[in-house]
Amino acid sequence: MEEFLWREIDPTAVKLLGRQSTLPSEFKTFELNTRMMHALLANAAKGDDVAHQNVTEIELPLPEGVLTKYRVKESSSMQKALLEKYPQLRTYSGQGIDDASSTAKIDFMPGGFHGYILSTKGSVIIQPFSEGDTVHYISYYKQFSTEEKKAFELPADSLKKH
Repeated sequence: MEEFLWREIDPTAVKLLGRQSTLPSEFKTFELNTRMMHALLANAAKGDDVAHQNVTEIELPLPEGVLTKYRVKESSSMQKALLEKYPQLRTYSGQGIDDASSTAKIDFMPGGFHGYILSTKGSVIIQPFSEGDTVHYISYYKQFSTEEKKAFELPADSLKKH
């Protein structure tokens, strides 16, 4: 059997494990090889570690159903002591290989994989299919989100001069 990192799947074949966010109007569903992703991210350079010889490359799924390559490195903003206490809380930055103008921010924590891609095509979100599911994901352009957008409002009394 051929090994894969991401594989597109039929969303009707996925069983909900927990609450599901409102699905975007357009998306693709993918299965993630979690073992492979953990191994790849464990090998990623730490921050500005230029001495790190291994360049970690991963693929991320786009809403068109294609995979695009990124060079990734760990980019945590947490203090070292907290990272040592909670080693599973790591975040990463990615630079596009197939599209050099594209960047990504990702994490792979106990709650699953999360990705946010910025590119000239738009912003892409990769998130678990449902809460508790660390294997199945949706990829969609942010503009197709059906979540209600709430305007930022200041309380009226905060506008009064002091």
